[in-house]
Parts: sequence; C-alpha cells; structure tokens
Amino acid sequence: MWKRYVFGFLAFSSLFQVNYSSNVLCLFTDCVQSNLVVFMAVANTLIDRGHNVTIVTSIPIPSQVYPKHKFYHILLDLQADKIRKLKYLHITMYNESTPQMRVFLDFKESGDTITKMQTDVIKQKRFQEFFHDEGNSFDLMIMGYYYNDFMVGIGARYGCPIAVVSLWAPFSTLTRWIGNPPTTSYVQVPFTGSSQFMNFMERFQNFIVDAIIEPVVHSYSEYVMENIYRNLFPDDSYPSYSDMISNISLVLYNRHFSELPIRPLVPALVEIGGIQVEDQSEFLPKVIKDFVDASVNGTIFFRVGSITRGTGLTPDQLKILLNVLSKLDQTVVWEWERSEEHPQEFSNILFYPSITPNTILPHRNVKLYITDGRPLAIQEAIHHGVPMFGLPLFCEEPYTVAQMTNGGFGISLDVNNLTEEGFNESLRKILKSPQYAQTVKQYSNLYKDRPNTARETAAFWLEYVIRYRGALHMQSPLVHMNFIQRWNIDVMVAFVIFVWIFVKLAYIIGFVVRTFVDLKTQRLKFVNKSKKL
Repeated sequence: MWKRYVFGFLAFSSLFQVNYSSNVLCLFTDCVQSNLVVFMAVANTLIDRGHNVTIVTSIPIPSQVYPKHKFYHILLDLQADKIRKLKYLHITMYNESTPQMRVFLDFKESGDTITKMQTDVIKQKRFQEFFHDEGNSFDLMIMGYYYNDFMVGIGARYGCPIAVVSLWAPFSTLTRWIGNPPTTSYVQVPFTGSSQFMNFMERFQNFIVDAIIEPVVHSYSEYVMENIYRNLFPDDSYPSYSDMISNISLVLYNRHFSELPIRPLVPALVEIGGIQVEDQSEFLPKVIKDFVDASVNGTIFFRVGSITRGTGLTPDQLKILLNVLSKLDQTVVWEWERSEEHPQEFSNILFYPSITPNTILPHRNVKLYITDGRPLAIQEAIHHGVPMFGLPLFCEEPYTVAQMTNGGFGISLDVNNLTEEGFNESLRKILKSPQYAQTVKQYSNLYKDRPNTARETAAFWLEYVIRYRGALHMQSPLVHMNFIQRWNIDVMVAFVIFVWIFVKLAYIIGFVVRTFVDLKTQRLKFVNKSKKL
C-alpha cells in the first residue's frame, strides 16, 4: 500500500519542473551604449529566471533602466582618446566630401580601433585577477559580438559552451561559425541596397561581394583575430582558435523575419528581433513626462544615435533643423548630448540628455520619431507603432532608412543635402498624412505576432545549451567542412572526371564496335564475292 502512495507522490512531483541556477558569464566589452542595451536584454532573460550572472562591461550599465535586476558587475576602464577617435571615424564615414576609398579605410580603422579597445580592456588587472581566480566556474559564456572574435578563448578557460549575441542579420563571419547554408543567390549582402527579389544585376553584384570580396575581408579579419587569440591564449595552454570558433554552440541575432530578407536558419541560429524593446514608460523622467503630457498637438522625439550623439551634424544642419522644428505646432523632445550647450531656448523644444527610446515612444502623445535610422531605432519605432523620419548619418543607416521608406512607414532626407524648405515640406507631409501611422501600426502587429516573445525565445535556447552542455547534436555539419567541401567543388570535379571518363569509354567502345562491324561487313562482302566467282 505504501508503495502506491510513494509512486503517486513521485508522479505528482514530476509534473513540476525544477529549475537549477547556472553560473553565466557575459562579456559585453564594446563601448557603444545602444549595443549594450541589446546585450543586457539577453542577460536579463537569465537573471529573471534566477541564474547567477556575471557581466563584464567597459561602460556603465544604466541603473535607472535595470533597477530590479541583480547580477555581479565588473566595470573596466576605456581610454577616452580611443572613444574620441571612434566617434570621429563614424562621423566621416557618411560625409559626402569623404572619398569612397577613405570611407572603406575609415571603416577598417574603426573595426581595428574597437578590437584594440577590447583587447586592452581584458588585459586590465581587475579582469586578469577575475580571469585567473580558480574559484570561478561557469556553465555558459555569452559574448556580445562586436569585433571581438578572439574572446572565445575566455570560454576555453572555463570549459563552458559559448553563445554569441549579434546585433545584425547573419553575415559571412557568423554564418561560417554556425554552419548556415550559403544564400548568395537570394539573400542580399548587407549594405548593397538590393531588394529581397533581386534582378540579374543585383544577383551578379551580390555574387561578387559575397563570393569574392567578403572572403578576402573575412580572411584578413580571421588572421588579425587569430594573432590576438594566440597572444592572449597561448597554444600550449588553450585549444586552437579554429577549434574554439567551430564549437560555438548558439548565435542569437537581433532580427525578425518580417524585417527581411527571408533566409534559411540552422537550429543554432535563432532570431530574437526586438529583444531590447519593452514599455519602460515608468522610467520616463518627470520633466519629460510633464512636457509631453501638456502637448496638445503631439510630440516629436528627436534622437540621432548613441555613438555620435548629434556630433555628426554640422552647425548649418543644426540651424536648419532648429529653425523648422521651432516653428511647428507640435512639441519636440530632443536628446542633446553635444559637449556645448544647445543654441537657445525654444518654447516648444525640450533638450534633455540620454533619453531611452523605450521610455518615451510608448507615450500616446508621441506622433513622430526623427532618427538616424540605426536598426535598433527602427525596431523600437515599429514595436511602439510610431512613424519615422530618417536622417541617416553613417555606416548601415542609409540602407536601413531605405528599407523604412520602401515599407511605407516613414520618409527620409539626405543630411548632406538638407535644406530648410525641403525639411519643412517633408516634415509637415508625414505629420499630416495618416497613412504613415496606419502602415507602421500594421507592421507593429506583424512584428509582435509570434508564438513566443524574443526574451522567452532567448531564455529557452540559452538554457537548452546549458542543459545539454553545448548541444553539439544541433550543430550543422557545415561547420566542419572546408571551402572545397562546402561548395561541393570536389564532387563537381569528380563528376566532370566521371563524365569525361564515361565519354572516353563510350568513344572507345564505339570505335571498337564500329571497327568490328566494319571488319565483319568487309568479310561478308569478300565471302559473297568469292561465291559469285
């Protein structure tokens, strides 16, 4: 009898899942605040579920946004001169007077600067003491990806699985890491400006970039990263760089399929588009809330990125923007982070430093978001259903803004050809036309309609990797294939050789048969001739 009760108790208790806390190390060492927002959103999914999370950053974590989360934080120092250099490079990248070759070199130098900053950061005494502390052990390492491939060696130190968080749609480096299939013919390469359905010339351009240019860039990047890795993690104590890269367990990337382009995904490549987006209106500063609440005709939110903070705008451009915005019936909340004071006071413009979009965009009175067009800004505007006005400044922004305007939920102007008349006309057009608000709300519904939220998705797969110690069973075989195997070059060569041998054999057999037939025919002719004689 007692066995029946014990069995019943065990069966009942099995209905409840027991969650065990895991030790998780998060490396978010780049210097861009908006990137950290995404990385922190991923970390918070595990913090909320009771895991022990240690976060390493090189910039402060905004406590006003994450007041309830408990984690161990290691804050390292960044060199101010490198941050200034990085801002300068980003500003010059989208200046019409900058030659294309200079843009390319600035892009390369920007990446080199970010890599050097993060290399120097983990060499600091505080991190080295933490790194070599024998008492530390981790079940998972999460690496915020931003020119820091070499950091996979830190995961080797703890012998734990590695998950990567990417801000962008999968590009060549990430697809190689995780073994996603080649998509050259139907997924456009970032920054080419091609549409989802490419014509012949766009596919030709895509092929040139994806099959020729990107492998060269990737090879150079791998060469640089491997040298840094060997310097920081010597071969006699750590696995090789290539072994660590090929054993990355999971890549979470901040895109949703509705943002296009459509692409195939292996199990280890997971969409978490918009993970950083949530309603944080409770943290909106009172001075801003009161200002927006009092707006009769609605409010425009003006923010141009977390890197340049508006320093990419020239005095003439600022003058044009202020002249037009100050004459509107709407109020304007302008995130002002420039070193100098704002030019003057305007009755309808509130200048305020460091405004988190998730705190103001949910407000019912916000009618328009003027943005530089960074992907995160577009995700935030779509989620909250706010139309956008794009003023792209650098890097990928012209392309993401183009997608925004093609989608019909915003318009844009070229900052380098900005005029007061053109800005005023475009601004009044989007404010008076209800079609932009209607379109972005439709996109918002599409964007948010998923079986699980981005945070639930990230939490599940991160815990899945922890449960199965890296989940090697869902790794794509493409990870361990070389270039020749990946593109079936050996198979195609073998096929060509087989066809060549087959044709040759067929020719030889045909020649023998023809020769035999000819000989037989001649013999019959000879026999027939002999009979007549």
